Amino acid sequence: MRVVSNPWLKVVESSRASAQSRSLSVVEEQFVDNWARLGLAFGMGEQTARVHAVLYLAEDAISVVQVATLTGLSVPQCDAELERLHECGVVYTAGHSPVCYEAEKDPWVFFAAVVRYRAGREFAPILAAVRSLQSVATEAHARGRLSEVSMQRIATFSQFADHTAKMFEAFGGGAASRPVMSAARMVARFLG
Repeated sequence: MRVVSNPWLKVVESSRASAQSRSLSVVEEQFVDNWARLGLAFGMGEQTARVHAVLYLAEDAISVVQVATLTGLSVPQCDAELERLHECGVVYTAGHSPVCYEAEKDPWVFFAAVVRYRAGREFAPILAAVRSLQSVATEAHARGRLSEVSMQRIATFSQFADHTAKMFEAFGGGAASRPVMSAARMVARFLG
């Protein structure tokens, strides 16, 4: 073993250390902590974000036991978090014995996957309800049971919801979203 003096690097390295016994450096731990806070801001659970951050940093696919070791979570909890991330489309399985996982490494791609997943799971039911209410409002207005102002505001909100749905489709719509994602990358480079 050799001790590394730079506190931003691994404190202790072993030339024979396997990925199973690997630990996170101070910088990697800070990245995982920041990712967890960012995940909360995007509606992702803190532990889910931690698992995702560890997989994002991993050089190769790693097993659930390795994820548990690196995050400090239990194996069953890591299994549950990995299932959520896999369902969302930002984590892939690789290998068979043991099953290993890897994260999408392009932030734009996993951002689009998260938008697509959350739009389908959370926004689609709301959009359906807004569209249904629009029909009810139109009928109520025609019968004189809804004021012109309320009708107009419901119609404006319904149009907003439809535009938001189109925006979600543009960011998270697979191949159709590539031009939008390319434009977003160009804008980010221009601003950055």
